[in-house]
Amino acid sequence: MLTKLIPTAVSSVAAKSLARQQVRSIRSKQARLEKLSDAELTDRSRALGFSARSGIAQRKLLPDAFALASEAMRRVCAMVPYDVQLMAGINLCQPVIVEMATGEGKTLTALLPLYLRALEGKGVLLATSNDYLAARDAEFAKPVFKMLGMTVDAIVEDKTDDQRRVAYACDVTYGTAVQFGFDFLRDRAKARFNRVTKPLRPEAPVGRGRLYAIIADEADSLLIDDAATPLLIAGTAPPVSAEKQEAFCWAAQRAPECEEGLHYRYKKNEKQAELTAIGKQWIHPQLPKHQQSSLSLIDYYQYLERAINVERDFLHGRNYIVQDDEILLVDEGTGRIGKGRQWSNGIQQAVQAKEGLPITSPSGNLAKVTVQSFFLAFEQLSGMTGTAKQAEQELKSNYRLGIREIPTRLTNRRVELPAIAFPAFAPWLESIAEECKLMQASARSVLIGARNVAHSEMISNHLTKCGVVNQLLNARLDKIEAEIIAGAGQPGRVTVATNMAGRGTDIDLHDDVRSAGGLHVILAGIHASPRVDRQLIGRSGRQGDPGSFRKLLCLEDDLLDEAFAADQAAAMRTACKKSFTSVAALSIFERAQMLIGQRNRISRKAMFWDEKKNLRFLHTAGLDPLLDVPS
Repeated sequence: MLTKLIPTAVSSVAAKSLARQQVRSIRSKQARLEKLSDAELTDRSRALGFSARSGIAQRKLLPDAFALASEAMRRVCAMVPYDVQLMAGINLCQPVIVEMATGEGKTLTALLPLYLRALEGKGVLLATSNDYLAARDAEFAKPVFKMLGMTVDAIVEDKTDDQRRVAYACDVTYGTAVQFGFDFLRDRAKARFNRVTKPLRPEAPVGRGRLYAIIADEADSLLIDDAATPLLIAGTAPPVSAEKQEAFCWAAQRAPECEEGLHYRYKKNEKQAELTAIGKQWIHPQLPKHQQSSLSLIDYYQYLERAINVERDFLHGRNYIVQDDEILLVDEGTGRIGKGRQWSNGIQQAVQAKEGLPITSPSGNLAKVTVQSFFLAFEQLSGMTGTAKQAEQELKSNYRLGIREIPTRLTNRRVELPAIAFPAFAPWLESIAEECKLMQASARSVLIGARNVAHSEMISNHLTKCGVVNQLLNARLDKIEAEIIAGAGQPGRVTVATNMAGRGTDIDLHDDVRSAGGLHVILAGIHASPRVDRQLIGRSGRQGDPGSFRKLLCLEDDLLDEAFAADQAAAMRTACKKSFTSVAALSIFERAQMLIGQRNRISRKAMFWDEKKNLRFLHTAGLDPLLDVPS
């Protein structure tokens, strides 16, 4: 009620003041706990759990809970949360996204609200970005929670149903949103199957059934970038007929020959190609010849339009890679392979035809939920990230989550060097190589952030030709990413990587690197979202370390094609190159980034309202919105 009556700025100041008072109370209580034995500390924790299950509000238990958790951390891992971590933990107990700078200790911070929410015994989840981080953080948390009389486990891809039941039965469970969502859908499908068929031995669910509380790590990535990602349980679908396989391959061969503006129009906002009358006339004589065909002329037009979309917007090395004759989707937000993911509406098959691979059957849908709907189903939702502020309005309107910025523990010493733009790839690559050599000569380490897999490999190959030893990290090497990142702070080390969001491993600087000026980050092209750029920049100058960063941009970057129509992007490049200045080129990139951001926000908003309308319709019709989905 106060939040509605008092302006946001005033309520934020009040919240910070209250958090500081609570921090002082926590410190005082923790000091008194130091005299207790380990067994007595465990007993105190169990007594607090009894109070929580008796109905005492969490806010009243918070100081005691945080004091107990802090003392357990001190004894188990010789770490005591800093004041800023306590403040972040306090805010995470509310419907809030906490913004903490990279390297400020989000893993340790999360233990505090996890413990408080777990006291009621209903089970609390922490959603992180990959299985490795889930398993690692769960192992780190286990001894702390064991001292507090609680259990912790992680859900990872290769766990059996029995192992998953054990993990969900724990007080705290780590995992990815994908794993949590799929388990939730499978349990829902099992429950319906048991109701309809009444088997003698019904299969038990793996989860608790109730979606009580979840904390999202890298929250903006999960709640914004992945919001529209559908989590699907695939059913059986009929195989693709020989005639349809031929149509996919025919369209893939013809698509590169089609010219925008002549043969088709391209709707930028919808990312949809539409054949013109001239295009239809041009393609008509080239249609496959069949005496009897189950496909109409309109069907062939749709196959070709889909193939044009794939030719334009689904790029090898950026949106997908090919391994062992299989299309593996690349998450452009994180640079990782999206395991088990497929495109729908024939896109997967069109990409297979483009790459000359066997065309597989599309998957039918037995159950479906978007990442956004799954998170909204929880009774208590909060999250933490290093880049929430730029998504503040979207997080408020879609999730009713406020933003709390947590100050850094030490003064930020990161230096921004002037951004430079180049007219072509050749001078751009040369500049990157020269900057790396300069940093290596002064014993500093370098992290180069590339927009996609193709760019990362192009940069790495050029550095190698120039005699700059470098380590490449992209979607093809995600299994050894932690090892690569851990060593990226050594003197003279150059690491070329796709986006660093959610990597979860700190870059530990060698003392020589720290004294020489710290880690230098090169943004080799800006991303569609400025939040992604901030995630990369945040790798330098963490925890008071020195550091620097610079943006090195190239006018031939396909970000401009993504933002503008093909003819408009080409005209901009031509005009800019005639009297090239770095300032003019940089302004084009700023405009492109802003345009893509607006378009993506509008698209997500439309998706949000469409989904709400569909859910309302299914509920009114007495259907299950998760299980009664089109196949």
